[in-house]
Amino acid sequence: MGRRTRIALEVLGPPLLGACLLNGVGIARDLLSGTGWSYIWLQRQDYLVVVFWAYLLGVLPSLGYMGVMEWRFARGLNPRSSRTVIWSLSLGFVAGGLIGAIVGGLFDGSFRDAAVVAAYFSAAGQVVGWLLGLLIRYCSPAVRDQSRTGPTAG
Repeated sequence: MGRRTRIALEVLGPPLLGACLLNGVGIARDLLSGTGWSYIWLQRQDYLVVVFWAYLLGVLPSLGYMGVMEWRFARGLNPRSSRTVIWSLSLGFVAGGLIGAIVGGLFDGSFRDAAVVAAYFSAAGQVVGWLLGLLIRYCSPAVRDQSRTGPTAG
């Protein structure tokens, strides 16, 4: 995966993955509650609306995610390292919490309701960050570690 592809994935991937994750959780909830497939189909036809709102609410956090990740890569973070996944997971948690705070603030409910929404989106952001980090890690070309020297380097 080249730098341009990675940047496109970092900007466009999180909202799409988040929409798929939240939609999948909704379908699983409906299936576990005993709802029939026809009802689920009717409820999930609004998937494009979910994707639209995911991109609308997620564009700024995705740009922030991309900026921090590319800054870390420029500072020597190897895209194939496990630290890439940890950075991605952590940034996903922060971005999900930010989106959750925005969505929770749109509700007319109590602070508790907003906190629950923020926690839910933080967890979803963490999963999205983890998946995106794994994708970056395993699709990036191998980079030789320049920090080690000697006969064991390589």
